[in-house]
Amino acid sequence: MTEADALPRWELESVFPSVDSPEFAGAIQDASQAVDTLAALFDTHRVDQRSPAPLDDDTVRAVEGVIVRYNEVLAATRRLEGYLVCLVEADTRDERVQAAYADLQQRKVPLTRLTARFTAWIGSLDVEALIERSQLAREHADPLRRTKLAAAHLMSPAEEALAAELGPSGGAAWSRMRNDLAARLTARLELDGEERELPLTEIANLAYHPNRDVRRRAHEAGLSSWHSQAVPLAAALNGVKGETQTLTRRRHWADPLDAALFANHVDRPTLEALLGGIREALPEYRRYLRAKAHLLGLPILTWYDQSAPVGAGRTWPFADAAVFITERFGEFSPKLAALARRAVGERWIDAGPREGKGGGGFCAEVGPGDSRILLNYAPVYDWMSA
Repeated sequence: MTEADALPRWELESVFPSVDSPEFAGAIQDASQAVDTLAALFDTHRVDQRSPAPLDDDTVRAVEGVIVRYNEVLAATRRLEGYLVCLVEADTRDERVQAAYADLQQRKVPLTRLTARFTAWIGSLDVEALIERSQLAREHADPLRRTKLAAAHLMSPAEEALAAELGPSGGAAWSRMRNDLAARLTARLELDGEERELPLTEIANLAYHPNRDVRRRAHEAGLSSWHSQAVPLAAALNGVKGETQTLTRRRHWADPLDAALFANHVDRPTLEALLGGIREALPEYRRYLRAKAHLLGLPILTWYDQSAPVGAGRTWPFADAAVFITERFGEFSPKLAALARRAVGERWIDAGPREGKGGGGFCAEVGPGDSRILLNYAPVYDWMSA
């Protein structure tokens, strides 16, 4: 067993026993029926009006009822999607999971269409007056205001419906293909006298190896593996960005960055402040890189020297990292420390890199107050502190 194999894996059976289980099938059917019920509610209240709507008592009550039901449907769908994303990213080679995930994406199309209808409806209302008149609206003030802004960037109802139907086989499919392809890539590398076939997540973690020749060979092996897939990766990039460019233009955003900033709750001044801070810090960062090169005995750092350790340092086994993080959280907030202990104790974390597993890391909601965390952990400070 390798060190990566010994790292903890998450527990998902408490969410659903499997994608083949009656519990999962029942939840899928319940979610589909809930979307149908929500659509009927939308029809009852004419949740698609694009001309200014009167904000009378009936409308206020209708908005409150729709918000409650809409939130319930979104929560059920997020639970299913979070569960399937975890399974897909843990092993992209599992065809049963891939099929279940693709099925859910198709089942979400009617909900995506309803989202456009809801956005148009809120856009037709006086949102500030609604917030004044309704306690529930006040609790949802920020998303309601953002929905009002988003309504100005809707296409026609027919175009929004078409975009929703094409989404699963368009940019989302290209994105999924890219992620699946990356998770399955491997590279051959000689380590400790043994020729090994390693997933690119393990190859990437060798950037922290103390031996420069290992770092160099790992870097070159990884690049070679990526280059071997240049054609499908370019096609995926063109597919995703082509859809983005088209929808950006059709929805009358100035450029894709404006749409992305809005989606991520960031405005242009904030972005410019962040970029300005980076530019101001570059001289210090370059000084740091020159100092690191000097300490490593190099005239200049190459890409594969960026994460090289300086000096003996220490390793961070996963168990030590978990204790360290929990203790640091505890110094700031007992609640955060309790959450960290729960994440470890209830096996929320899939820690180790392996073939077929997605790269990087993320946190996914799989139910109210319940999450799962994906890592590709290496026993170094950078991963411990990430």
